Amino acid sequence: MASRLEFYPVRHQKRVLNRIRFPVPPGDGPETFGLIYQASAGKSLPAKGLPSIMRPSSFVFRLVAALAVLFCLHYLAEMICLSSRFALVADCRLGADDHLVLYWRFANHFSEKASMTKAVTGGERQQVKIHPKDQSIRQFRLDLGEKAQTIELYQLTIISHFGKQRIWQPEEIARAFIPNADVSTMAVKGDHLRIITKGGDPYLISPKLPPYENIGISWLLPLTFAALTFVYLPDMAETLRRLPVFADLRDKGNPDNIAALDGVRGLAALAVLAQHTGVLPGIGSFGVYLFFALSGFLLARPFCRQPERAADSAYMRRYILRRLKRILPMYYLFITVTVLLHGNYGAALRHYLFLQGDGHLWTLPQEMFFYAILPLVVLGMLALKDLPKIFTLFFLLALIMVAASHWGTHIVNFYGYGTSLPSRVGIFLAGMFFACCYDGIPWKEERRMPGNIGAALALALLIALVVLSAKLIPVIKTINFLTWPASYGFLCGLLIFLAALSSGSMADRLLANPLLRWIGIVGFSFYLVHPLMLDMVKGMALVWPVPLTSCSKFFLTGIATLVVSSFTYSFVERPFIHQKR
Repeated sequence: MASRLEFYPVRHQKRVLNRIRFPVPPGDGPETFGLIYQASAGKSLPAKGLPSIMRPSSFVFRLVAALAVLFCLHYLAEMICLSSRFALVADCRLGADDHLVLYWRFANHFSEKASMTKAVTGGERQQVKIHPKDQSIRQFRLDLGEKAQTIELYQLTIISHFGKQRIWQPEEIARAFIPNADVSTMAVKGDHLRIITKGGDPYLISPKLPPYENIGISWLLPLTFAALTFVYLPDMAETLRRLPVFADLRDKGNPDNIAALDGVRGLAALAVLAQHTGVLPGIGSFGVYLFFALSGFLLARPFCRQPERAADSAYMRRYILRRLKRILPMYYLFITVTVLLHGNYGAALRHYLFLQGDGHLWTLPQEMFFYAILPLVVLGMLALKDLPKIFTLFFLLALIMVAASHWGTHIVNFYGYGTSLPSRVGIFLAGMFFACCYDGIPWKEERRMPGNIGAALALALLIALVVLSAKLIPVIKTINFLTWPASYGFLCGLLIFLAALSSGSMADRLLANPLLRWIGIVGFSFYLVHPLMLDMVKGMALVWPVPLTSCSKFFLTGIATLVVSSFTYSFVERPFIHQKR
C-alpha cells in the first residue's frame, strides 16, 4: 500500500497545532495507530498499538465502574424488589371486635409512618388481609388489638409479587415470633395458636425475613447493566459531558457573566435545602432573600450600564419575553405534575396565574411581581440619567425605605402558607441598588476595592448572615432577625456586591467552584423539585442501610435533586432560555 500524507489542524487549548499523520505500512502495525508528528512542538508521539478498551488504565477503570454498577444494582434489586411484600394474611379469630395493626421496617425502627390498620369483627374465624403496598420489609410486627381477650391464630401468610408466599403454621409462630409483655400466654392448641392478651399494646415480632431468591432480578439484570457499563462507559461519559448544563458550566457564553454569582445562587439553593432537611433551621429565609436580591442585581445591570434601554420598547419586549421563558416552562410543568394531575383544578389554575403559592412556591408570585415593577423603576432611573449617579442611588434607597415601611398587605398581598404574605420587593430593590453601585458608577480598575479586602468582607458578612439566620449563638436565639426583611435583604445585596467585586480572590474561587456553580446554574429547577426529592428520600428511609439523620437527608436529597434538576434544566428550561425566537 502506498503511503499518504495527511495534514490537518487540531485545536487545543485555544491554539491551533499542525499535525501530520503518517500511515504505517501493512505488516508494521495497525494503520490507524501510526506516528504523529506535532509540528509546533517538534517531537514525535509514540504509536498507540492497542485499542482504548485494552489499555491497562482504561481496562481497570472500566472494570471498577462495572463492578460498582453490578454490586449497587444487586443491592438495590434485593432491597427494593426482592424484599417487597404485597400483603400479610392472618387466619384468626378474635374474642371481641378490635383491630390488627401491621408495622414494618427494613433498617430502622418501627414507626407509625410504616403501618397499616385493619378492623376485625370478633367471634368468627376470618382471613384478615393487610396491604403494606409493596413496601420493602425485613421484619414486621403484628399488633393484636387493645382489648384483653383470647385470640386464636391459625396461620400467617406473607405474599409478594417476586417470590413464593411464606406461610407460618401455629407451631412455627410460637417458636419464631417474639411476644411482648402484654401477651400473657401463647400456646399451641390443636390446629391453632391460642394467645391470651391483657390489654395495653400486645404484639408479635416476626423473625428477620431474607430477600426472595430470584437469580434473574438479583444477578442477571445487574450483570447486563454492568456489561453495558464496561463497554459503553466512554460513550456515556461523553454524552453526559455534552449535556447543556455542563456546556453552560464550562462557558455560559456571556462575557459579562460573573462566575461567583452562579455560586451565590447555588449557596442560596443549598440554604433552602438545609432548612427543609433540618440541618440549619431558620436558614431557608436567608437563601430566599439571596435569590430575591440576586434577581434584582442581575436584572438591573443592563439598565445601570445603559439607562436608555428602559425607553426602548423592543428591548423591553425582549426583557418580558426572556422572563416568561425563564420561569413558565419549568414552573408550569411542575404545577401540572404536582397539582393538576392530582385533581386540584382550582388550585392549579390559581398557581398558573400566580395567585397562589403553596409551600415553597410562595416565592414565585413574588418574583413575577418583581419582574412587573422593574420597568417602572428603570424608567425612574432613566429620568435621572443626566444627573450624577448618586441621585439614582438615593432614588433606589428611597424606594427601599418606602417598600419596607409602607408597602404591607393592605397594598399588595400574596397568598402562601394559608395566609396573606406581604411583598418582599424591598429585597429586590436592594439588589438593584447594588447593581447600580457595581455597574452604574464608572469605577476604574485601579480604584476598585482590592480583591482581598472585598473577599474578607464578603466571607465575614456571609458567616454573620448564616449565624444570624440559623441562630447559632445562644444569646441571639430570642431575636428574630427575619422580622426585618428589608434590612436583612439589604445585607444580602451587599454580600452579592462584595462577591462580584472579589474577582480573583479566595472568596471568588470559593464561590466559583464547579459544584456551587453547577447547583447555581440549575438553581431554579433545584428549588422547585427539591421537596419532591426529599419526600422520596423519606419514603425510602426504611431501606437505607444507615439511619436517616438531618445530614444524611441533606446529602441524599441534594444528590438526587442535582441529578434530576440537571436534566430538567437541560431539556425543559434551557431550550426556551436559548430560543432565539
